[in-house]
Amino acid sequence: DCIPCRKADTEHTQKALINFTGGGANVKLIYSDNAMPIKKAVQHIGAAWEASHPGKPHNNARIERANQLVLDGARTMLAQSGLPHCFWGLAVRAFCFHHNCVEKNGSSPYEKRWSEKFKGELIPFGSMVLFKPTPTKPYENKLDDRLQVGIHVGYRLHDGARWKGEHKVI
Repeated sequence: DCIPCRKADTEHTQKALINFTGGGANVKLIYSDNAMPIKKAVQHIGAAWEASHPGKPHNNARIERANQLVLDGARTMLAQSGLPHCFWGLAVRAFCFHHNCVEKNGSSPYEKRWSEKFKGELIPFGSMVLFKPTPTKPYENKLDDRLQVGIHVGYRLHDGARWKGEHKVI
C-alpha cells in the first residue's frame, strides 16, 4: 500500500504509518531517510527505525526502485484513465493495491499478508462503473434508475490495506 500524507509532519506521518501497518502490528523495522517526522512517527508506534545513508546508492537502491515502480504505475494509470494529475494520490494507492493482488511465484503479497486470496475483481483505475449510491433521498419515481454512473478510483482499504468489499467511486 502507499498512503500519501497531506503534510510532512509527525502527526500526519504517524497516522499514515498506523494506517499502513494496521496499527503497528508485527512491524520489526522501518527503513527511511533521515526525515525527522518519520523518525518520530516510528518511535510513536514502537517500531525500530533505521536511517538510510545519503550518497550510498547501494543502501537505497531497493527503495528507490520501488518508488520508481509506484510512480511509473501511477503515471500510467492516470494516462490510461484520462484523469488529471490531481488524482495522483488515488492512482498511487490503486496501483499499489493492484500490484499487491497479482500473484508472483504462486501467491500474491495480499495473500501472504492476509492468508487469503483477494476475493474481488481488479477493476482498472478510471473505469466507468455503475454503482448503487447510499440512500440519502427517496426516489421521486418508482421507475427511476437505482444505479448511477461513476468512475472507479480504487478500493476502500482498512488499516493494513485489508479490503472488505467496498470501492471508491466518484
